Amino acid sequence: MTAHSPVRSPRLRRNPARRSTLLAALVGLCVAAGQLTAVAPASAAPAAKAAAVVALAKSLTGKRYRYGGANPSGFDCSGFTMYVYRKAAGRALPHSANRQQRYGVAVPKSQARPGDLLIFRKGAHGYHAAIYAGGDYMYDAPRPGVRVGKHRIWSRSYVVRRIV
Repeated sequence: MTAHSPVRSPRLRRNPARRSTLLAALVGLCVAAGQLTAVAPASAAPAAKAAAVVALAKSLTGKRYRYGGANPSGFDCSGFTMYVYRKAAGRALPHSANRQQRYGVAVPKSQARPGDLLIFRKGAHGYHAAIYAGGDYMYDAPRPGVRVGKHRIWSRSYVVRRIV
């Protein structure tokens, strides 16, 4: 060690209380920094994945509707959501709107965020799947003759599932 090292400092040797205070402050800073580092990536990862889901859904605007389709040559509603979540977020969903409603976490409509899965229902049966775009809009593959796109949410009979 050099003569200027904090451990060899004459002031710290003469004042053990000061040395203890500095050591406690250093340990506290290290602990606080460790906690902040651990929290940031955990909260940032879902937001980044949700943004990737919305970006991919948007990029597929204009693709054809095809019953049973689950790739860019043509999508049905659940094939569209299945494809987008798998490619953008690495999440596997079944090719059925009714079965997709069992995935993720239920979220109140008032807390829906872009990237959430919307399942339109009659009673308990899910019959249409879409990706929430924000406001009153969603990305979906609605029906034959209508291409994938950003469409207004046309019914209030839906549930929200948070997949990412």
